[in-house]
Amino acid sequence: MNGAIELRDMEGSGDAHTVNGGVKAVFARNPAGPSSFKSVNGTLDVVFRPDLNADLRMTTVNGGLYTDFPVIPEPEKRGGRFVWGGNHGSRVRIGNGGPELTFETVNGNVLIKNQDR
Repeated sequence: MNGAIELRDMEGSGDAHTVNGGVKAVFARNPAGPSSFKSVNGTLDVVFRPDLNADLRMTTVNGGLYTDFPVIPEPEKRGGRFVWGGNHGSRVRIGNGGPELTFETVNGNVLIKNQDR
């Protein structure tokens, strides 16, 4: 509840939730089922394999939403990253779509990264 979560070499799906701290996860194999990452006061920094196919739901109040994966619908591109403004949520598709991956934070950024970049 009061601390960061760090997950390495993840395989499979599941939930990683905390209140005061960030969530950092690096996947060795992309999730095949729904997964969620949540924090009230922390950044969500999640790294996926380049062949990711998923439907993302991302929300932040005081932060930004970032990814270096191509997504549909395509957001603004800034500094080599695809960027959405904060204070709202976005639903996007990566690749052919697939399991729903949920990212929710109040005070922090949502970073969805491609392991090959």
